[in-house]
Amino acid sequence: MFLKKARKTYKDKVYETYALTESYRENGKVKHRHINNLGPLNEEQAQRIRLVLKAQQTKDVFVGQLSDVVAKEHYSFLDITVLDDLWRQFDLDQFFTDLPYAEAMAVNRCLDAKSKIQIQNWTQRTN
Repeated sequence: MFLKKARKTYKDKVYETYALTESYRENGKVKHRHINNLGPLNEEQAQRIRLVLKAQQTKDVFVGQLSDVVAKEHYSFLDITVLDDLWRQFDLDQFFTDLPYAEAMAVNRCLDAKSKIQIQNWTQRTN
């Protein structure tokens, strides 16, 4: 389906109307089937309808309002990456070779202070 624009001139005035139209093939030729008249639309309204029609043709597109989008869970990324970069710049990974959770404990203290026992659970939530 697509939006078809029609221009008509009457008494030296140009009128533009839109119609919802569908393409189909008959005997190997492309034809158009009129679905519904939409009447005169401004350019913003026409563009919105085009976007909805395009989204309808694409399987993985969601059309809705921003308020409809809800994050069910989130993960820390940038803050952990910055701290990891600092850790490597100061070569702390070479200094703490015998302590596998040293970086995780330091990053945890900076971002979300937990006890030593809770560090393992915290690292699993921040993948």
